[in-house]
Amino acid sequence: QHGWGFNRDCFKGWLSQLQGSDLTFLDRGYWGNENAFPQILHSGYNVLVCHSLGLHFFTKDQLNSVDMIVVLGGFVCFHGHNPANQISRKHINRMQVRLQREPDQLLKDFYRDCSWYGEVPDIALLNLDLLAADLDLLDTVCLQYEPLRDVKVLILHGSNDRIVPVDRADELQKKLTGTLFQINGAGHGLPFTHVQQCLEIIRDKLCGSQID
Repeated sequence: QHGWGFNRDCFKGWLSQLQGSDLTFLDRGYWGNENAFPQILHSGYNVLVCHSLGLHFFTKDQLNSVDMIVVLGGFVCFHGHNPANQISRKHINRMQVRLQREPDQLLKDFYRDCSWYGEVPDIALLNLDLLAADLDLLDTVCLQYEPLRDVKVLILHGSNDRIVPVDRADELQKKLTGTLFQINGAGHGLPFTHVQQCLEIIRDKLCGSQID
């Protein structure tokens, strides 16, 4: 599941690495093609991979229905443990204003900051209301779940993430009692900038059963 401002294409680099796997690429629907959490999961072991705000698109019951959750560049609250964080709140406020005035340029700048150099989707197809609603969600959401039942949690975070600082990953690790790995030199675009490194860590933990 991608995060704010993207679509399922941000995970397209995983296709060649996971040939033969039973994959579902979820899409929030910012450019149509909405694909929600499946009612019936794949048979076998189910791994849910979420990028950033994507973790917050799921209910607690949905998260508890999988065997393992991998969170890329995620957070408990975008503003961290200090809800009055002025720097991040001003950043979101500027994005909210720009989304209404110049959504195409805002997305181009956001993609640049995430190191996404793929094509920008057709702005004429953009569901601006949904994108704005999810930007409001980003500003206010805070994960309320206690540790999930029998679900392993793996958190991967870029050491140079300028969108979601590393301390947010520490907070998430404590909240979900997961295992945290920092990827040196990586930013916020882990699903498309560090596909190989992410998959190597995931495979290692799946095969080695080293997640507590």
